[in-house]
Amino acid sequence: MPKVQDYTIAFFEKKLTKSYIENDDFILPTNILDVLPKYEKEAVVIFDNGAFFMKYKFGAKARLNKGWKDFVDAKGLKEGNELRFQVCDVEDHLTFIVHMKKEIIDID
Repeated sequence: MPKVQDYTIAFFEKKLTKSYIENDDFILPTNILDVLPKYEKEAVVIFDNGAFFMKYKFGAKARLNKGWKDFVDAKGLKEGNELRFQVCDVEDHLTFIVHMKKEIIDID
């Protein structure tokens, strides 16, 4: 059986801004557009053993919507949270495996 790594097409990190928290719209970074599908597709975001279904849209900007806000609210995400995304293209949908980036604290 293939592993998730076999389907990985990109990685990126993103700090959540006010608009990502308040709106049902998450714009994907332009530096990964060349590996993303050029058409609308089902998407799933996996975070802390939960799955959130949404739409991937491709146009002037690639984005996740119609479910992004539900994900943000359900997980209690806040402005300033940093997320690490592993993007996988698996047959009928894009899968985004998401982890909260750990804060590094310097101790003197």
